[in-house]
Amino acid sequence: MQTIKTDSLTNEEKISVLLGELFQSFGYVRYSMTKFEEYSLYGENKDFLANGNVITFLSGDGKMLALRPDVTLSILKNTNATRTNSEKVFYIEKVYRYDKETKSFKEISQAGVEMLGNVDRASIAEIVVMALNSLAALSDDFVLDISNISFVKGMFDGYDIDMSLRRTLTKFLKDKNLHEVDNLVSQNVIGNAFATAFKSLISISDKPAVALNKMKQLIITDEMQKAYDEMKELFDVLSSGKDTDKIRIDFSVESDFNYYTDIVFCGYIAEMPKAVLKGGRYDALAYKMKKDIGALGFAVYVGDAANVRHSKPKAITVILSDGDTKGVFEAAQKLRAKGERVRIARNMPKDVAIYKIYRYEAGKLTEVKND
Repeated sequence: MQTIKTDSLTNEEKISVLLGELFQSFGYVRYSMTKFEEYSLYGENKDFLANGNVITFLSGDGKMLALRPDVTLSILKNTNATRTNSEKVFYIEKVYRYDKETKSFKEISQAGVEMLGNVDRASIAEIVVMALNSLAALSDDFVLDISNISFVKGMFDGYDIDMSLRRTLTKFLKDKNLHEVDNLVSQNVIGNAFATAFKSLISISDKPAVALNKMKQLIITDEMQKAYDEMKELFDVLSSGKDTDKIRIDFSVESDFNYYTDIVFCGYIAEMPKAVLKGGRYDALAYKMKKDIGALGFAVYVGDAANVRHSKPKAITVILSDGDTKGVFEAAQKLRAKGERVRIARNMPKDVAIYKIYRYEAGKLTEVKND
């Protein structure tokens, strides 16, 4: 098979090719879909979407359709996976979402994976490794933050926190807002014991070994113990792998208790102030869609990553020609055969980085000093 050269591709295309090859190396199969879905799929799952606004239109047969704002919902809707027959798929697609800042819809490029069916410990470890490898393909400087929703839920249950208060506390956790937790204590909304434990949870942002030790001190329910054991086993499996030093346990990872279960994670690269990768286990969403399966995956925001992935343009060789079309063409082809990028020009180009300069005159190619 001929190797695809990526020099002429845009950053977005290069990232898509790299991620596609990575996903296939783990045995995942490409999933392709149309740009449209029936609006009802998104209308029934608005809480799962980052924003409920969707571009809709009527089809020729009168159905209300929508430009796809999410890929996971479409894959989950159409999957044939069962507890005994799993599916592993990847996608490289466009989604269309409303941007609050610009007050307009944006086309967003995503690449991601979904593991549907029997999600066991090995599957979770595999997805985490794939997330690490995806981040490594984008930048040398990255971090993967991992949280566990069941550990947080177990703490809420153990301290008998009212359901109406949990959304507020989850926001404080996301924002690492210790001050507002103290305000709830002063207002007698929560007790000192829970506040102390919850502030300790908020403050966790450490390498797995350190974070696990801190988590262990907070366990008061069986659910918290189970979540802790699963996290410990995961990091025991990952401990000898590549890039595991880039993992951090941090419970501020944004997640929705109505859809996600157990592990959730976000990936960051140094060049971006926001997450470039998001994922987790979403069995609750599968159950809501009447699918008796485990579900786990992540998405990489390819377009965002491409905008900050500034690769230095490869320098080219310039042949200044005297007009001998056949001779200069043959000379250029010989240089290209050696792997050089060659431009034929009558005058020195100013829009590219120059590697070498040749002048072709009277059937002869002579190198010119590049000042």
